[in-house]
Amino acid sequence: MILFFSSPQQLYAQETQTLDVTVSPAIIEVTSLPGTTIHQKFRIRNNLSQPLSLTIFVDKLNGSDINGQVIPAPAQAGDQSVSWITFDKQSFTALPQEWTERTITLSIPKDAAFGYYYAIRLSQPSNSLKKTTTTNLLGEVAIPLLLTVKRDGAV
Repeated sequence: MILFFSSPQQLYAQETQTLDVTVSPAIIEVTSLPGTTIHQKFRIRNNLSQPLSLTIFVDKLNGSDINGQVIPAPAQAGDQSVSWITFDKQSFTALPQEWTERTITLSIPKDAAFGYYYAIRLSQPSNSLKKTTTTNLLGEVAIPLLLTVKRDGAV
């Protein structure tokens, strides 16, 4: 004889999401000449019912993942191209159910050439996350920024 025992378990509704945003555009593509400065706007919509603190970071897009997937990664030593990118505000609060506009400034030096690929990452500051004794999942939004520099001699 086989007996099965079952104990009732309580199920809890999923906790309120801590990061629920929409970005526009989903990909930023810029073409420019060396030695120019470009101002590009993008928007973030906080889909939550409470204010959301966000910080903007810049990484390079790296295609050398073991599976060939493109992933954000810190710039390699000596790569100064990330410093070409600045923002009107690095940290800000997005109001609930509203769009917030941010401006990216790209200061392209005269010796820049060809293509550069970045990830503009929107993340919550670590001090704003709820601390628990269990594993926490940190969500981020990444906007690919594809910069093409038109330079003489490009094929």
